[in-house]
Amino acid sequence: MEPSPSNHNIYKVDSICYTKIKIEAPHPKKNPVQCLRCQNYGHTRTYCHHTPRCVKCGDIHLSSECQKDSNTPATCALCSGDHTASYKGCPKFKLLQKGRSSIKTNRPTETQDSSSTSIKTNTIHENNFPPLCQPQWNTSQSTTIQNLPNTHSHPKKNQNLTEPCVNPKRYENNITKLQSTNGSLWRKTKNILKLKELIPPIKLPNNKLAISDLEKSNTFTEYFYEVFKPNNINPPINQNKINQSLNSALPTTTPPKHFTPNEIKYTISKLKNGKAPGHDLITNNILKQLTNKAILNITHIFNAMLRLSYFPPLWKISTIILVHKPGKPKNTTSSYRPISLLPSLGKLFKKIQLQRLRNISEINKIIPNSQYGFRAHHSSIHPLHRRTDAISSSLELKKYCSGVFLDVAQAFDKVWQNELLNKLKTNFPAPYYLILKSYLTHRSFQVNINISISNQFMINAGVPQGSDLSPLLYLIYTADIPTTSCTILNTFVDDTCILATDSEPSKTSFKLQHHLDLLEN
Repeated sequence: MEPSPSNHNIYKVDSICYTKIKIEAPHPKKNPVQCLRCQNYGHTRTYCHHTPRCVKCGDIHLSSECQKDSNTPATCALCSGDHTASYKGCPKFKLLQKGRSSIKTNRPTETQDSSSTSIKTNTIHENNFPPLCQPQWNTSQSTTIQNLPNTHSHPKKNQNLTEPCVNPKRYENNITKLQSTNGSLWRKTKNILKLKELIPPIKLPNNKLAISDLEKSNTFTEYFYEVFKPNNINPPINQNKINQSLNSALPTTTPPKHFTPNEIKYTISKLKNGKAPGHDLITNNILKQLTNKAILNITHIFNAMLRLSYFPPLWKISTIILVHKPGKPKNTTSSYRPISLLPSLGKLFKKIQLQRLRNISEINKIIPNSQYGFRAHHSSIHPLHRRTDAISSSLELKKYCSGVFLDVAQAFDKVWQNELLNKLKTNFPAPYYLILKSYLTHRSFQVNINISISNQFMINAGVPQGSDLSPLLYLIYTADIPTTSCTILNTFVDDTCILATDSEPSKTSFKLQHHLDLLEN
């Protein structure tokens, strides 16, 4: 915002988009912010990816996991003194405060001549409104910044410290582009007013409460461990037949086509920015900064994985974060939706392999024509047109049209892996089947709540969430869904619609029941 005498009018704004708001001036912080994870200054634990340090003993672990006796003297993680890392008398803290105070004293005041300062201040004191634009200072006087300790907050390259942190013209252009017709004004207002919701204490089966973050993460891990199990079918259907098929010898086939550096480089360039990384903290932005030599090394690793039919175990560990389901109670484990975060390199390998598996599935016609989900040149509009055409045709012929709509609960989490591997072995060449088998078996997960990570548990069912390959695997798993000549079947991933038409309503119900019996058996 440009300095102007009318800037104080912004404090008179009390509503935006029929939402009551109150605009206040920024409250000055007396002390620098300190991270509760690594104990350094300049950032918070939400954006910290450094090694954790205990605030009490200074060792390499979280403060919540400290087992130090109260009689043992504390050790500072910053200066190794006999005090805690949050002690305000720490030499590191005093040095940082000294640097901050020297910066404040070097700022120009209104009594100084405008010719002796680089920027003229326009502080407004009308109607006792606080100033909107803080005065700036000359960097030639702020030489004490070099003596400050490392706070993990480095300025950008070639950044001029005399420039404001926010470009006024850019800010003004962004504000003027907001419109109420396209929803941009509403999204901006919602983003400003949005508050990060914390997970309250979780109710345990024994009527106790999980209060700390570590207790919550372990509670959710035990819950998802039961979710990631196949459904209990008694007696097992075709289990012996499937085991015999999996233990049988594989036919000899030609080796698959190897990956090329250009193929990997092109796939990396198409990755979306801003995606959350897995436990290795490698983001898509980091992959896009790799040199040609690094891409060549990745190509050798991917080709070795394909040649040896081996998927690294570290890339099979998924980190789960939780998202609350709207309208559900916040103190139960079933009210949160798991979001799996996988390592970026593992997702890159599967993204490249996905196109080859799609080509094989299209050539062999593995996926039926009644499936419209996650397929090229298909969308949700096509099954809707097919249903509408069936209903309108029955009405024109003065017939009855009955329908059954099915939705599979926890569809991706309850996939029987042995049956899926059997279908993959039947429809794909041996090298692709073996690498998919290594990818699907012996997977594990952990739950992350704030900075507390639970123990790792094994995944015994389902397809990996967060992977581009999971939708195709589910379509292959459900490709043998039974069909009949007297019903119309439409499926979109796990949503199924069965229609039946006849001149008598009892016959349509009989046709639907017959189809449902085939699905159950």
